[in-house]
Amino acid sequence: MKYYNEQHRTTIILTSHYMKDIEDLCKRTIIINDGRLVFDGDLKRIDDVLNDTKIIQLKFKQHVATGQLQFTEGASIDGFHARWR
Repeated sequence: MKYYNEQHRTTIILTSHYMKDIEDLCKRTIIINDGRLVFDGDLKRIDDVLNDTKIIQLKFKQHVATGQLQFTEGASIDGFHARWR
């Protein structure tokens, strides 16, 4: 793909979760999450833009009493799900 792109000066749309492919082949990167554009730009800037916040989500098989869980502030817990930044 890289050779074809260089020889024919074409645009190639690559969808992948494998970052090594993306790093090797792409200069511009677009990230879509749940149908919403969250990043459009140079791959070298991606850490600067997206690295500030991490969201961790847990889904439990059975109800867990909120008193059994200890999280730092910023967590939301409903017994079956936990989410925090």
